Amino acid sequence: MQDITVIDKVSLDKVNIGDSVIKLDKASIIQTKLHKEDVKEIVQEGNNLVIKLNNGEQITIENYFVKDAAGNTSDLVFEGTVCAFEQVVWENGAAGFKELTGLEELLPIVTGAGTGGVGPLPWVIGGIVAGGIGAAAGGSGGNGGAKKPAVLEAPKVEIENDKNNDGVLNKEEIGDATHINVIVTIPTGAVAGDTITVKDQNGKEYPHKLTQTDIDAGKVTVAVDIPAEGTDLKVTATIENAGGTSTESAPDRATVDTVPPTVSVTYDPSKGEFTVDFSDEPINPNTGKPFTPEEIKDLITSDPKNNLGPDTTVTVDPEDPTKFVVTPSPKDPSKDVTVEIPTGSYEDKGGNPGLEGTMTDDVVPPSVKVEITPDGKITVTFDPDVDPSTIDPNKDFVITDKDGNPLKDKDGNPVTVPPLTSTDGGITWTGKVPPNVDGEVKVEVPAGSYEDKTGNPGTGGDVTVPVDTAPPSVKVEITPNGDIKVTFDPDVDPSTIDPNTDIVITDKDGNPLKDKDGNPVTVPPLTSTDGGITWTGKVPPNVDGEVKVEVPAGSYDDKTGNPGTGGDVTVPVDTAPPSVKVEITPNGDIKVTFDPDVDPSTIDPNTDIVITDKDGNPLKDKDGNPVTVPPLTSTDGGITWTGKVPPNVDGEVKVEVPAGSYDDKTGNPGTGGDVTVPVETIPPSVKVEITPNGDIKVTFDPDVDPSTIDPNKDFVITDKDGNPLKDKDGNPVTVPPLTSIDGGITWTGKVPPNVDAEVKVEVPTGSYDDKTGNPGTGGEVTVPVDTA
Repeated sequence: MQDITVIDKVSLDKVNIGDSVIKLDKASIIQTKLHKEDVKEIVQEGNNLVIKLNNGEQITIENYFVKDAAGNTSDLVFEGTVCAFEQVVWENGAAGFKELTGLEELLPIVTGAGTGGVGPLPWVIGGIVAGGIGAAAGGSGGNGGAKKPAVLEAPKVEIENDKNNDGVLNKEEIGDATHINVIVTIPTGAVAGDTITVKDQNGKEYPHKLTQTDIDAGKVTVAVDIPAEGTDLKVTATIENAGGTSTESAPDRATVDTVPPTVSVTYDPSKGEFTVDFSDEPINPNTGKPFTPEEIKDLITSDPKNNLGPDTTVTVDPEDPTKFVVTPSPKDPSKDVTVEIPTGSYEDKGGNPGLEGTMTDDVVPPSVKVEITPDGKITVTFDPDVDPSTIDPNKDFVITDKDGNPLKDKDGNPVTVPPLTSTDGGITWTGKVPPNVDGEVKVEVPAGSYEDKTGNPGTGGDVTVPVDTAPPSVKVEITPNGDIKVTFDPDVDPSTIDPNTDIVITDKDGNPLKDKDGNPVTVPPLTSTDGGITWTGKVPPNVDGEVKVEVPAGSYDDKTGNPGTGGDVTVPVDTAPPSVKVEITPNGDIKVTFDPDVDPSTIDPNTDIVITDKDGNPLKDKDGNPVTVPPLTSTDGGITWTGKVPPNVDGEVKVEVPAGSYDDKTGNPGTGGDVTVPVETIPPSVKVEITPNGDIKVTFDPDVDPSTIDPNKDFVITDKDGNPLKDKDGNPVTVPPLTSIDGGITWTGKVPPNVDAEVKVEVPTGSYDDKTGNPGTGGEVTVPVDTA
């Protein structure tokens, strides 16, 4: 604060003023204790004069340029260097300085500008007229006794503890003191015994009687009470001598501020920001100015343990200079970040060192890993520090097709994936895409849908994978002849198929398979020739009944891992091979009879019925000539076939139907059949004789079967032309039946009497058989007979 004296040019009244704004209502002399070197700039603002000092202070003198009714103006004077004073003068709107020997030169009573002009005043001492201007204006007169001393100038006060004169008493300046020291500068003319009285803001007075030591020192220190925290200390002083009490000095002021400033550091995970909030605008003790954001950044990043990288940013709240926002960039994202404002690293405007503020927190947003396997298994794994209570599996796991549309199965039907579940408290979640989906599936955890335990919003995660949850299928087939075929879908994994256990063959009721005779049957394991997709096998022979072939559900997987659906079929199966019966009679009649279920279309009589000699060689007759048996024929649609060994064969004949040369209607190859029989197809013969006297003799071969001879029909006796026999008179003649006395081989008879003509005796071919059944050859003779 500056001590300024204002003197009324007319009344010569004066007042000491310690404020930075002085309002004039009369033309006055404004005397400062400043030198022109203390001034940075003097400017006119309307009727006001503004003095800007080098120390940053500013003094405004209002109405300085206003003239009074008599035309008097105000004057501003500074302490001189050559003369006692330097007067501020205005030339062309700019301030200049003029040397001045005494203030009386500026008074109208000196210049004659006022009424009742007086002569020159006594010399001005220290910028104030000796004895006071008021005394100088008082005239001389009265009695010639001793004069009463003049009232002294007001003393000057200065709060000693306010060492930097900033108007604040901080903790360092007060320390442990119990009082505040006020230095009072003793005005000129004071003598020992005068009393200086200091008064504080509460009106409490602190009198001090001056001693010669005080006078010699020129100043005295007076202790005053320390006001309460935050209270302004205002001190003034007066000096009382025999002439009276001086005017009150310009005050000196200082606010008590001993409470250290504080700072709080908080972290908002939703924004990823720290807020550094000072109780007062923080002053950088290195610069004496408020901290800038860059200086705050340097302060908090300088300590390596804080884990703050160079990309950390600091901004100041545009509406609150005590608040800074820190956006951290960790050097090591795996570690926590600390924002620390150390004790004493900042001050308030009073110079009190600030207390510490610190906050350590996890500033790295948690992450999530999303996985889907091609078979639709979903795994969502959050970082271990995630807060499970912030996860809602019904909303935070979004499962769609690759384009974000609702999921559908391969048939276009809507599909709902059941909510994922966790077995570890909410860090790992698993689920499964429902069956019958075949396409790209997207699983997404949106950013910000969950938080870690600090409250940091999580980053998002998603994955899109081709998924196939359509279960593979299998086609099972059995033909009626027992051919088994099992065909799996092409995407089946052959390594999951075990033909020994996964293809189950039973009877229709699931019991072990038996043949038609009740014997247990084992079907050999099916085999594959295409890498395991198609498997074939055969029901063993001699099975005749319903057979079930089953592939159980889940017994195989596709290449994605989906368990397969089951498949089974039950079919009447006949694997009993058909048979054939081959017969030959000794006379060469051949009969081949197939089972009724044989497929006639599979029989070729030209190749499937083989006729040879007993050794399998081509058949020959008894004379060694090759013999061809005509193809057998059938009259019942192909089941029974008959034929005949040609004549003149005499030996063992073999008739064979090879195995597999025919099938039944199911397709089972037939068993073979053959027979070898002595065959004789040489026809028996007969010898017919007639003597001229009419004796008839018919002799058959010894192997002739007499039972096949009928003498009434088989011996035909006629005339030579085959007409009925007549006697010589033309009468019909009947030859009595021939008779045999040797069992039927030789037969004899007699042409009746009175016949005289050629007589023919004939045994027709085929009218008799040998014992083999071969029809006999014919025999006849015509002889002239005369029985007349």
